[in-house]
Amino acid sequence: MSLESFFTLLVEAYESWGSEIDISDVNPKYEASDAVKKMTLIGVHDNQFEVVGARDSDLDYGSVAYWLMKLHDSIQKRFYSRSDPTATTGDLLRRINTATALHTWTRTSNQTGTYASGDLLEGEAGTDQLLTRLMAAEMLVSAYEAILGEIQTVPASKPRDTEDIHAWKASDLFFWSESGDFEPEKTGRWDDWSFMPAIVYDAALRADLKLQEAKAPYGSVVAALATLMKSYEGSEQNVIEDTIVLNERPYEWHVYQQDTGEYSQVNCMPATVEMALRYQGLSDIPSAETLRRDNPWNGVGWTDVVAENVMLQYGLKFTDSFDTTVDLDKMLDHLDKGNILYVMFREADNTEGHSSLIKGYRKSGNQVQFIVSDPNYNIMGPFGYFEYLKDAETLLSDMERHLPRYFIIPPGE
Repeated sequence: MSLESFFTLLVEAYESWGSEIDISDVNPKYEASDAVKKMTLIGVHDNQFEVVGARDSDLDYGSVAYWLMKLHDSIQKRFYSRSDPTATTGDLLRRINTATALHTWTRTSNQTGTYASGDLLEGEAGTDQLLTRLMAAEMLVSAYEAILGEIQTVPASKPRDTEDIHAWKASDLFFWSESGDFEPEKTGRWDDWSFMPAIVYDAALRADLKLQEAKAPYGSVVAALATLMKSYEGSEQNVIEDTIVLNERPYEWHVYQQDTGEYSQVNCMPATVEMALRYQGLSDIPSAETLRRDNPWNGVGWTDVVAENVMLQYGLKFTDSFDTTVDLDKMLDHLDKGNILYVMFREADNTEGHSSLIKGYRKSGNQVQFIVSDPNYNIMGPFGYFEYLKDAETLLSDMERHLPRYFIIPPGE
């Protein structure tokens, strides 16, 4: 099964839960099928991590398993959202069963070895119980051993803080700890793959069933997808509203700073200025390399004042906002009115500041992500432009850490 046919199948399944995925905001010049665009838009596919050659060749089990888990995340987030993200036994059971169905399906039998919670947990085993790390270990070990036989313990893997045999068997197979503590009562989020490592269970099955290099047949993919869909039968949907505001132009205006000459490593500000000039549709626009040559600034990064003066020099229309605390609602209001925002920020793990343009946002429930056109980024984003999504609260913190000032740039005439 190729990536195109696989994604077409995933789209059909996803849209059966709700309405058609709207790709009207995606760049019409983006050379990808509607299925790939849709899977990219809902976060299943990421252009940055596409498997080389996957679009034209048959997918292996590992690729299918990864994208099925990403699909599961998207379905859970958008159709069955909940205020408490703490994982339950049902969350892990759903992932285990999907992986099991994928790897145990055969052409000679349509039966797959999926489980009920009581098959994997002793005692009271409802699917709405909060999942502890020890319960996760018991479920993973029980499912694995039902297919491949008993897991042999290794003395060096024995946890220091529990005598439970499931924790011992799961150590260094499904869970790892540098301290030697298993933390049996630890809970975690449903979307934390390291806390409930079904992807590791999946990989272990694949390795021990000698399927690491094998291509996933159509029947196994359908079996896994059907298992995932069936697992939600009877569950009450809680569909979150998804709002997208994207202020784009019908022409290319992105500038990649690494192509801007001698000072390309620190040319984020000149490149952002050039992008702003291009976005507003001004004539006789100088390149970022020219802007740097005219304003060398000793070969170091520009300040906001330098950028401001250069934008005024070339006739850019803009206003600015400057306060110790950046107001998210005000930023969203500017974007709602069709403006883009020239922001300066410094990420927590970086000693240097950076600048970019915010050209819109995506709001899913209470989560807001900015759509960022970054001069140091040239990978196709979810809307088919050179862009990425960044958590709004994180970016606000990064701005306040560096410079809580931004320029509001309206569209051109």
